[in-house]
Amino acid sequence: MNYKKGIFINLILVLLSGVILFFLYRPAPVKDEVPLKTEEIQLLNYNVADVAAVALIHDDVRFGLIHKDGNISLQPSAEDPLPSQELMQSYLYSVSKLTALSRIEYPEDESPNFGLDNPRSRMTLILKDGNKVRLFLGSQSPLKDAWYCKAEDGEDIYLLSDETARLFLAEPQDFVSKSILPRVDLKELNSLERLTLSFRGNDPPSYSVENRGDFIFRLVSPVETSIDYESVLSSLIFPILSLNPEEWIDGEVDLPDTSDLLLDAVIDGKSYRISFYKADEDGYFLQSRGTEGIFRISEEALPFLHVHYLDLMNDSIYHSNVSEIREIIVSDRENQKDYNIRVTGDSVQIQGDINGFKAGYSEMMTLFDVLLNTGLARELDSLRELSVDAPVSFSVQIYKKNGSIDQLDFLDLMGKEGEQILFVNGKAAFSTYYKTVLEIRNTLEKLVQKDGE
Repeated sequence: MNYKKGIFINLILVLLSGVILFFLYRPAPVKDEVPLKTEEIQLLNYNVADVAAVALIHDDVRFGLIHKDGNISLQPSAEDPLPSQELMQSYLYSVSKLTALSRIEYPEDESPNFGLDNPRSRMTLILKDGNKVRLFLGSQSPLKDAWYCKAEDGEDIYLLSDETARLFLAEPQDFVSKSILPRVDLKELNSLERLTLSFRGNDPPSYSVENRGDFIFRLVSPVETSIDYESVLSSLIFPILSLNPEEWIDGEVDLPDTSDLLLDAVIDGKSYRISFYKADEDGYFLQSRGTEGIFRISEEALPFLHVHYLDLMNDSIYHSNVSEIREIIVSDRENQKDYNIRVTGDSVQIQGDINGFKAGYSEMMTLFDVLLNTGLARELDSLRELSVDAPVSFSVQIYKKNGSIDQLDFLDLMGKEGEQILFVNGKAAFSTYYKTVLEIRNTLEKLVQKDGE
């Protein structure tokens, strides 16, 4: 019994010791972590037109934005690259509508150090009526994603978000636009008229793409042929239009005489030229014509560097937008059969009439799938021209709603079993497989037989 009682007493002593040690050595509360009000506070709320200038001082940075007659200038002025009016306007608007996350509350008998005795940054707004508003940015809060701030003529201390605090730490180079090409929305895609990619050493081969409007693109060099619009958009156009370098190089860069890639673009009748130079294994330097500014961009942001023009064809020699087709005539001379296919309706309402036999949406999609999937076997050594007396055994005429006609002629390629030359409008740069003819023929026969049953 005494043994159990001794264990109980020892246990009580251990617990008491733990409690005493906790109060002796517990961490002192951080005074900066004071109660916060969660309601957002509007620190500044001026009309942008009423702000004449903004001056900023932090670290070794001193500069100002002068707002006059609707234009904004950077002082001291930057010669090249020129600052972006759009970026400076956005900055001016942000500082004129400055908000805080909350106001700091702390006991009156305490004076916590928020880094405001020696501010990290000083921002001064000069209003057109001559008044000035000066704000100080203090240290970063223990919350890590917030900063302390106060007005010069006020006692209240506020907590700013990290995003708002970055306005106090801006630098002149932040106003340099990193947009290389003008913005082109999808609905304005027709304004992009032409793209030419010239690779050093012609590896991969250089090529040019033209926009014929309404998502119809053609390869015009080194050969002229139709290309798959989805491949062009995803592999070429979207990455090029969204070029956004990570940084502007402040200083001289020793660039080689010849670029690794020369990109020429025609947008709304205006020509743009961008030169790409290999910087290291991770990225490239790029320079836009008309400016001495040099930017750096990662190779991951340049997928078109490795796009061969054959990739834009998506393994098919001929491409066409289904919605543009009104009639198709197929001449199968080998089997002495002709097919006249009339297309009606739009979108999911597309219907067909094949030699008087009706074809619904799913049947027409099956037919289009084989007609517009003329498998690419290989590129021919030289461009071939279709002669008048050529033994054409299978041909397809595609009539468009805009009045144009595409003629596809299949000829045996001598010495290549199962391979045929496909002439598109009398010219051939590629060969296809004989199975392409078989698939078109078999699909038409099945559709006619199915409707006739």
